[in-house]
Amino acid sequence: MQQGGVAMIRKIKSIDNFAVFNSFRWDSSVFDDHGQPLNFEKINIIYGRNYSGKTCISRIIRALETHQIPENYDNPSFSLMCDNGVIIDQSNLSNHNLNVRVFNKDFVRENLRFLSDPNGEISPFAILGADNANIEAEIASITTELGSNIEGSESGLYKEKKEKTVSASQAEINYKEATSDLEKKLSYKAIDRTDGIKYKPDRFGDQNYTITKIKADIETVLSPTYLPLKDFQIQEYERTISEQAKNRIQTVASPVLSINTFLSMTKELLERKIGSSNKITELLHDIALNVWVKKGVELHAERKACAFCGNIISDERWNILHAHFDEESKKLEKDIDDCILRMENEKNAILSSLTIDKNLFYSVFYSRLDDIAAKFALESKKYNAQIDSLINQLKKRKQQITVTLQLDALEYNCESFFKVYSEYNKICNEHNQYTGELGQRQNAARTALRLHEVYTFCSTIGFGALIENINDLNNKKENALAEQRKCEKLIKEKEEKIMSLRRQLNDEEAGAQKVNKYLTDYFGHEFLALQAVKAEEENAHVRFDIVRNGKKAYNLSEGEC
Repeated sequence: MQQGGVAMIRKIKSIDNFAVFNSFRWDSSVFDDHGQPLNFEKINIIYGRNYSGKTCISRIIRALETHQIPENYDNPSFSLMCDNGVIIDQSNLSNHNLNVRVFNKDFVRENLRFLSDPNGEISPFAILGADNANIEAEIASITTELGSNIEGSESGLYKEKKEKTVSASQAEINYKEATSDLEKKLSYKAIDRTDGIKYKPDRFGDQNYTITKIKADIETVLSPTYLPLKDFQIQEYERTISEQAKNRIQTVASPVLSINTFLSMTKELLERKIGSSNKITELLHDIALNVWVKKGVELHAERKACAFCGNIISDERWNILHAHFDEESKKLEKDIDDCILRMENEKNAILSSLTIDKNLFYSVFYSRLDDIAAKFALESKKYNAQIDSLINQLKKRKQQITVTLQLDALEYNCESFFKVYSEYNKICNEHNQYTGELGQRQNAARTALRLHEVYTFCSTIGFGALIENINDLNNKKENALAEQRKCEKLIKEKEEKIMSLRRQLNDEEAGAQKVNKYLTDYFGHEFLALQAVKAEEENAHVRFDIVRNGKKAYNLSEGEC
């Protein structure tokens, strides 16, 4: 039994519950005259008496053609073995690629109903000839390549398609799981009631925060231009958002420094000359003794006797002492004391000329105010040191009232002192401006803190690695889907190719023409013929009528049948 050049049925291995056959086993039933097992060959003739099972065997073979078990059999079973070892039974009739054609009374009943029913129609005929064999061979080859599409028993391209579908499905699941996991993390950070940015508007400034917004912030913090905050910046922004609006602060005028005036006065007092006549020589040479005697004169002004030795101070001695401590000396001493007092007052005024109360300012200015305070302290110390130098020189002259002195040169730049006040006043102006811009600055601080929070969040969860993994999974998913579509497309093309080839096999008009040729050859004329009747439905099979002399024929004779 040759089947389109593809495979050959070698034997019917078994038949059960099929008409007259029950528990039939080929290997124990079919032998030649010498007792050797028989197999089907290219041409086989089966003959036997009535009820020996010839029709039953033809129906088993026709089941391969129709891919269905014949009707009205109770649980029949059979198995056939091909020369390539493939077993075909009632459970896999639709999977074989054998091209089978059976002409028996079942075929006549189904396709040539007009033989028993005058109103019956002839079902379509396939083309006869060598071209059909080539087409059937090509169909068989493509069918083999496609394989089986039965659930659980797939093979060939159908198996490959299933594997690629499973792979694509798993790749899509992996991608969706990774994407969903990241979305959950973003959702938690954005809108969780405990830790979400949305529910911390006092710090982050957006009570309408969403996942869309956190994605936008992530794009910002991952850009090359973004710089994460330092600890001191975080602290500064935190102080800013907690600030309350403060009062305006008045600027401070720089004090008038009298250093040049003091230099002139000191120079004059140091260089002022006092007469040395009528002076007590011993006191001129002993400064300490001169100071002691001068104090004694002041203390004994109302006394007659010396409080130290008890002796009476003579008028002559009083005259000598008054001559030594004359009016000219007293005036110089008084001028020196007055000058020193002015300088001491200026020193005190300098120290109180700039009082910095940081509590009046916004915290953002604290560090600069600390710098100003340090500079002020340094410049005040330097300035007062110059004043002290002048005072010391004047005190020295006072102790040697009759001795003139040269002024020691001083080096001090008042501009550095005035610059401190200028910087302080600049901060005051900025503070006053800051008050008007506090709302904007607090919004900017909250935005900066929020972006830093998002940056820290990205670092904590390894956002970059997660995105890289998601992109990789997406690529795998797309590649798997592409492979699946590619395989599906290939299968569709091959299925369409089989359909196209089968349409060639099912060219009913050509078949009818071939039958008409046989009829003409047999009858010698075109008295009886098949005529194609086109169906109205698209892609429907063509139907045929039996015509006699161009008209539908009825009452065919037995010979015509």
